Amino acid sequence: MKEARPSKETRELMRKILTEDEVRLLSRKLRKLMGPIMGEFGGRYGLNIEDTIRFQAVATRLRESRESRGMDLKAAAKVTHIPQYRLRDIEGCHLTNLKPSLLTAYIEFLDLNEWFARWRKANPKLAARLAAEAKGKVK
Repeated sequence: MKEARPSKETRELMRKILTEDEVRLLSRKLRKLMGPIMGEFGGRYGLNIEDTIRFQAVATRLRESRESRGMDLKAAAKVTHIPQYRLRDIEGCHLTNLKPSLLTAYIEFLDLNEWFARWRKANPKLAARLAAEAKGKVK
């Protein structure tokens, strides 16, 4: 079965570095839409919807950059020496499974350092947590 592609408007939103107001608005809409399920996922899986919304732009940019090079996950894993399942975690916004050092390596491989610096500036709290986890100061 072929996966449905998001609309052009949705794709643009997915790759945009969102403002705090935009993150809050999307978060409220998702909570309203999903109701109690959202709280259950958050509690059970440690899902922070606002962090996931913030990170979506990173995941989308990485996937698009990889695909523009004509690479599938298997090829990217082979070249970067990052296991495919870890690349899937990154591109799938699975923040609870994310290894920040591998994220950094993947960003460098895809030459998205400058773009990621802009994302970090717009998302300082999440970026700081990721950096702390990379240094082993969290969890």
